[in-house]
Amino acid sequence: MTETIHYISDFTYFSERKTKGKFDNVLQALRAHIKYITRKAEGIITDNLDLKDWLDKAKREIAKRWDSRVALKFTMALPQDVNEQNAERYIELVKNFISTRLNVDPNEIGIALHLHTGYSGEYNPHIHALVFPKTRNNRKLRLNRKELSEFHREWQNLLEALGYRIKKDPEDERLPHLGERIHYDAEAQELYRLRLEIKKLKENINNIQYEIEREIESVKKSQERAVAREGKEEGKKKGEGFGDKQKRALELHFKRLGYKEDDKLAVVLINHREGKTLQKVMQVKEILEDKTLKYLRAMNSKGYSVYASINTLKPSATRRRKEDFEPKQKRIYLDLDSKELPPKELIAKLFKYLRDNGLPQPTHIVKSSKGNYQVYWVLNESVDWQVLERIMEKMNNDLGLDHTQDVSRVFRLPYFRNKKPGKDDLVLNINSLKVKDSDELLKATGKPVNIEPFGKLINIESLEAEEETELPKPQPSLSLPSQGSSLAPVIQSQNDKRFEAKPFLKVFIRDGYNPETVSYWDLGLDYFDKLLFSDSLDAEKLDVLADLRRLFDLAFERNGKKTMSEMDMGFVGLVFSRFKGKVPEEYLETLEKVLVDLARLRNKRQTVSQALDYARTTIKKAKIYWERLHRKTLSALIEKINQTGEVEYLAKRFLMSKYSFENAYYLASFKALNLILDLSEFYGEEIKGVDPDIFKDIKDLIFEHYDLCIEAFKKVKQKTPKDVDLMIAKLGIEKGYDVKRLTELIEILAFIREKNPLLDLEDYAKSIISKAYNEKRLEDVKRKSEDPYNDNDIDDDDFGLGL
Repeated sequence: MTETIHYISDFTYFSERKTKGKFDNVLQALRAHIKYITRKAEGIITDNLDLKDWLDKAKREIAKRWDSRVALKFTMALPQDVNEQNAERYIELVKNFISTRLNVDPNEIGIALHLHTGYSGEYNPHIHALVFPKTRNNRKLRLNRKELSEFHREWQNLLEALGYRIKKDPEDERLPHLGERIHYDAEAQELYRLRLEIKKLKENINNIQYEIEREIESVKKSQERAVAREGKEEGKKKGEGFGDKQKRALELHFKRLGYKEDDKLAVVLINHREGKTLQKVMQVKEILEDKTLKYLRAMNSKGYSVYASINTLKPSATRRRKEDFEPKQKRIYLDLDSKELPPKELIAKLFKYLRDNGLPQPTHIVKSSKGNYQVYWVLNESVDWQVLERIMEKMNNDLGLDHTQDVSRVFRLPYFRNKKPGKDDLVLNINSLKVKDSDELLKATGKPVNIEPFGKLINIESLEAEEETELPKPQPSLSLPSQGSSLAPVIQSQNDKRFEAKPFLKVFIRDGYNPETVSYWDLGLDYFDKLLFSDSLDAEKLDVLADLRRLFDLAFERNGKKTMSEMDMGFVGLVFSRFKGKVPEEYLETLEKVLVDLARLRNKRQTVSQALDYARTTIKKAKIYWERLHRKTLSALIEKINQTGEVEYLAKRFLMSKYSFENAYYLASFKALNLILDLSEFYGEEIKGVDPDIFKDIKDLIFEHYDLCIEAFKKVKQKTPKDVDLMIAKLGIEKGYDVKRLTELIEILAFIREKNPLLDLEDYAKSIISKAYNEKRLEDVKRKSEDPYNDNDIDDDDFGLGL
């Protein structure tokens, strides 16, 4: 009977938290591991370890949650008789075993079989397993100690069933003559201690050998990169850096699209994660200035995608409204991005469409991300915008693309990064696209084209005839129903010319919106835009105003059919929701000023003091409403926890572990709450009265501080829950946790424990944080007195930096 060893390494998850400090992010860690286990070397056989597929799956999980577990890795030793001839059989054997024991899909398991000698010179066949941590029923893969022990035992049973005898390391066998003596015999205890030290030293040696191998691979790659870098050094000496390449790419982009230096475009910055938008109307030559490009690069690195309008604005324009654009334009554009067709098939479809309709090749093409393209045709002469809009609408319908034919449409600028969630592609100018199953190319010619071929798509002659036909002006009605009648239409005030100047506002009134609120909404947007384009505000104030403008616009969508005061309440409520009830001081100050100004704009007779009282009352009411909603959500969650019975079960277990009764119930409540939050996909939408935003915030709060709370519980086993809260605060401050989030956590835990709606949670949490700060300060003073030469406590002024 052949002997073999039984060895399975620790199970390690890839997540942002686990890889912090070693790699910049979890994707970098996963990429490095896959490249290491699939490296090109003799005796390495891989199965289902495509790097792109694993990174795509990881990106999808990270988009759902920043700290998702994206993969599980471990190593398993194989028998000595494994070779290249029977390798496929053992790969299939291991994959089926892992799939059965962990209840995961075999297609979600990657295997790398290594058949080479180890550092000891002995033949060391083993496999590196990579598992996507989702079970067959799409649940998170979680393994406890019992399940891990069963995994080890089943693998040993499988090896024995295949006819192998498990070889034991002599140092891992029980030492002779120990038995019960381990509890009282000093010699036996010393022998046991030495055995543990030897085992630990062996593990350290193995880890060092693994790190050396990794370091050798890293040095090789560094040398290869150094060789490749030598060819770029000469270009760098000439000043050909990223900024120069970016400027040249933008100059080419603007030249191909036929812009002049004085043409005005709207530059728009959008942060998709935070929902922030910044905008400024600039001339083309201003965009190409070094200071502008430097600012845009800085904002791009902070998560803002950089866009610009395609059509030119009037010389007097300061905003990106439909009426601010020139009536005649000279560009046709498509966003080549379809969810129904793969990119290659979409390119082939566009090429065939152009050829069948006698349309010219595009003037310019920009690659906005992998598989997505912006395609432009620049005309020889300017054409009425309505004609171009109909042409693009026809092309979008025929090709099944998104409708992007509006005059105010913005597209991405080249040589900035696409910062949409899950993407980080560099936007590039390209010269051609290969057509699938053909030698043909979709080329960017860089030359302007005629309008005639496009005009045939919509019968341009009939359109011009329609424009020349003068429509009769509607005559005013001589008699209207009385205002008391239920059939009386909405009558706009004769003194208010706003609706005559902006006909699109009539659409909202026709859909049942309150005319006063519609007018107030437009008045508010004008007010925000004037402030945003003034030169008197710094960058921080502009960010706050831009955020408030977005929330004001959203408030109209939710409350446009109500009164103006209800719209104000909805607006302030959204601000409190945006910050989970903890609105920063700079936002509150700006919000109060905005409410005062808006109140006086809609009512000229109102004094400053009256408007100020109204603003403060509105903010106070919104805060009270938010706190009620927050408490209602917590109450609903606790009710659901009590229904599950998890609290009582966990409390009994902690009491058996000699915790105090109060502390056991407290810890059980916390763990039960965490259990409910982990099952949010089943409970989140079923709990009545739960606000989704608050629910998600509580879930994130629990997840971020879970390890911190468990550590605090272990340190104060026999003390009161208040002592546990204090320990959580102290440990959190020492480890650099956000103090505001710590305060919220202590509020929630106190609410779970006390269940007292009259308890002032905020004051209690603040007192705990304050006490933690004071105790930490006393500990620092004591430490300094014991060790006055501690380098960690030297102040900057000791080096003369404060002079």
